Amino acid sequence: MLLDIGAVWCHWCHVIDRESYESADIAKIINEHFCSGEVDRDERPDVDARYQSAISALSGQGGWPLTGFLLPDGKPFIGGTYFPPGRSRRSTRVRRVLLAVADSYRNKRPDLERAANSWLTQ
Repeated sequence: MLLDIGAVWCHWCHVIDRESYESADIAKIINEHFCSGEVDRDERPDVDARYQSAISALSGQGGWPLTGFLLPDGKPFIGGTYFPPGRSRRSTRVRRVLLAVADSYRNKRPDLERAANSWLTQ
């Protein structure tokens, strides 16, 4: 599952919507490989707090927009904040992230399950 947590007041949340999620290429990858959901952090601060904590522990990144990749049971195994659509020296491209996560889910699921359980012990 691809989980996006953002807020109406968050500049970068609107940027990722416009630059990535509205792209036909990115939408095709998401629809092909993921179930996706979006949460407004102001409407569900409990959900935001849970995933901010977990993804920060897993990746060292938190904030908004929060992009999380979850197992079917809802446990996150990796995530981060803003993944840009184009080249960036500081960030991994969203297309590359989506395809790598989809490949890992198909071919390295035990590793993802270990990662999802690792933050619970921290």
